[in-house]
Amino acid sequence: MASKSQLKTINEILKIEGMTVTAYQLITEIGCIIYLKNQQCSMVCSNCGHLSNKLHLLGATHAEETSA
Repeated sequence: MASKSQLKTINEILKIEGMTVTAYQLITEIGCIIYLKNQQCSMVCSNCGHLSNKLHLLGATHAEETSA
């Protein structure tokens, strides 16, 4: 398990805005796997461009999303 100081160092090196490193795993054959947590409550949908705090699938309308 990674220590808080190790995770802090990885966060400082990566500098990914809105993301926090929660863990990492070193695998000899593959390399380093880094687990991230999104700190943002909402994102811009890559499909339609609307700001949303819910995951929606392709074809779902925002009218359906906002009524839920």
